[in-house]
Amino acid sequence: MYRKSAVIDAGSYKPMLWFEDYYLWARILKKGSKFYNIQYPLVNMRTGSNLYQRRRDWNYLYQELKFQKILFTMGFINLAQYLKNISIRSSIRIIPNQWRGIIYKIIHK
Repeated sequence: MYRKSAVIDAGSYKPMLWFEDYYLWARILKKGSKFYNIQYPLVNMRTGSNLYQRRRDWNYLYQELKFQKILFTMGFINLAQYLKNISIRSSIRIIPNQWRGIIYKIIHK
């Protein structure tokens, strides 16, 4: 849930292939809006290896690096966070799909 005025004030959705939502949220936060994580899931969702497959390839990696650079440029993350993000995210994008699935399962426990 969010205030429509906060989205409009942040410039609404802008083109950012595969990262449109993240880009919008970062701009809304940068404008000073407050966020809160609900402490319980609202939706139960099943995933398969196809989810992990979609999050890999050189084009996805390129878009990820482009997005991280924008976050750094707009001051949303600092240099240390930028370097950490690109090193971790780059490696996860190029490893075999089976390994990526294992890592996602460990992270999302």
